Amino acid sequence: MHELQLTQVAEPRPAWASAKAVPVNMAEFELQSFIVAVTDFLGPEKAKFLTEIWLDELASMDRMPGPTSPDWHLVSLAASARLATYLIDLHHRYAF
Repeated sequence: MHELQLTQVAEPRPAWASAKAVPVNMAEFELQSFIVAVTDFLGPEKAKFLTEIWLDELASMDRMPGPTSPDWHLVSLAASARLATYLIDLHHRYAF
Protein backbone atom coordinates (compact mmCIF):
# COMPACT_ATOMS: atom_id res chain seq x y z
CA MET A 1 0.00 0.00 0.00
CA HIS A 2 1.27 3.52 -0.81
CA GLU A 3 1.65 6.04 1.94
CA LEU A 4 0.16 9.47 1.49
CA GLN A 5 2.58 12.22 2.43
CA LEU A 6 1.44 15.77 2.93
CA THR A 7 3.80 18.63 2.41
CA GLN A 8 3.09 22.13 3.54
CA VAL A 9 3.09 24.64 0.70
CA ALA A 10 3.42 28.35 1.33
CA GLU A 11 0.31 30.36 0.58
CA PRO A 12 0.64 32.43 -2.60
CA ARG A 13 0.99 36.11 -1.80
CA PRO A 14 -1.81 38.37 -2.99
CA ALA A 15 -0.99 41.03 -5.59
CA TRP A 16 -1.17 43.83 -3.00
CA ALA A 17 1.38 42.22 -0.71
CA SER A 18 4.86 43.55 -1.10
CA ALA A 19 7.90 43.16 1.12
CA LYS A 20 6.96 46.43 2.82
CA ALA A 21 3.22 45.79 3.17
CA VAL A 22 2.89 42.34 4.69
CA PRO A 23 0.13 42.30 7.32
CA VAL A 24 1.43 41.40 10.76
CA ASN A 25 -1.83 40.32 12.38
CA MET A 26 -5.37 39.25 11.54
CA ALA A 27 -6.74 42.79 11.87
CA GLU A 28 -4.29 44.17 9.30
CA PHE A 29 -4.87 41.22 7.01
CA GLU A 30 -8.65 41.68 7.16
CA LEU A 31 -8.44 45.45 6.62
CA GLN A 32 -6.13 45.03 3.62
CA SER A 33 -8.32 42.29 2.18
CA PHE A 34 -11.40 44.52 2.49
CA ILE A 35 -9.68 47.49 0.87
CA VAL A 36 -8.26 45.43 -2.00
CA ALA A 37 -11.60 43.77 -2.70
CA VAL A 38 -13.56 47.00 -2.72
CA THR A 39 -10.99 49.17 -4.53
CA ASP A 40 -11.15 46.67 -7.39
CA PHE A 41 -14.78 47.76 -7.65
CA LEU A 42 -14.64 51.48 -6.71
CA GLY A 43 -11.10 52.42 -7.69
CA PRO A 44 -7.90 53.06 -5.75
CA GLU A 45 -8.77 56.69 -5.00
CA LYS A 46 -11.38 55.42 -2.50
CA ALA A 47 -8.89 53.49 -0.32
CA LYS A 48 -8.76 56.16 2.41
CA PHE A 49 -12.56 56.39 2.51
CA LEU A 50 -12.81 52.59 2.78
CA THR A 51 -10.22 52.50 5.56
CA GLU A 52 -12.25 55.06 7.52
CA ILE A 53 -15.45 53.00 7.10
CA TRP A 54 -13.68 49.85 8.29
CA LEU A 55 -12.10 51.58 11.29
CA ASP A 56 -15.43 53.23 12.22
CA GLU A 57 -17.09 49.82 12.20
CA LEU A 58 -14.30 48.41 14.36
CA ALA A 59 -14.75 51.28 16.84
CA SER A 60 -18.50 50.64 17.03
CA MET A 61 -18.14 46.96 17.96
CA ASP A 62 -19.08 45.93 21.49
CA ARG A 63 -15.86 43.97 21.85
CA MET A 64 -12.76 43.73 19.71
CA PRO A 65 -11.77 40.29 18.40
CA GLY A 66 -8.53 38.84 19.75
CA PRO A 67 -5.34 39.17 17.68
CA THR A 68 -5.65 35.69 16.16
CA SER A 69 -9.44 35.48 16.17
CA PRO A 70 -11.24 34.55 12.95
CA ASP A 71 -13.93 37.10 13.91
CA TRP A 72 -12.11 39.97 12.20
CA HIS A 73 -14.17 39.24 9.08
CA LEU A 74 -17.18 40.54 11.02
CA VAL A 75 -15.69 44.04 10.85
CA SER A 76 -15.41 43.74 7.06
CA LEU A 77 -18.95 42.42 6.87
CA ALA A 78 -20.29 45.40 8.83
CA ALA A 79 -18.18 47.80 6.75
CA SER A 80 -19.52 46.21 3.56
CA ALA A 81 -23.10 46.67 4.75
CA ARG A 82 -22.39 50.29 5.63
CA LEU A 83 -20.76 50.87 2.24
CA ALA A 84 -23.73 49.27 0.44
CA THR A 85 -26.15 51.54 2.32
CA TYR A 86 -24.03 54.56 1.41
CA LEU A 87 -23.94 53.60 -2.28
CA ILE A 88 -27.70 52.95 -2.40
CA ASP A 89 -28.39 56.33 -0.78
CA LEU A 90 -26.01 57.99 -3.22
CA HIS A 91 -27.70 56.29 -6.17
CA HIS A 92 -31.18 57.40 -5.00
CA ARG A 93 -29.98 60.92 -4.38
CA TYR A 94 -28.68 61.33 -7.94
CA ALA A 95 -31.16 59.11 -9.79
CA PHE A 96 -33.26 60.83 -12.39
